[in-house]
Amino acid sequence: MTESAKPRINSAHLPWRQSDQKFFVADNSKAARHIHWTPKTSKEQGIEDTLTWEPR
Repeated sequence: MTESAKPRINSAHLPWRQSDQKFFVADNSKAARHIHWTPKTSKEQGIEDTLTWEPR
């Protein structure tokens, strides 16, 4: 994605809350082992699709 195509996001940094996750790691290896599932969309493509998605 080019710099000019990246959406601008207004964000505010708020204080950490006790219930907030400090980090998150997505791991689909269990699905791959048990039901032989693999994603059809790459991580990069999924992020780009999410950032450019517009509800109809």
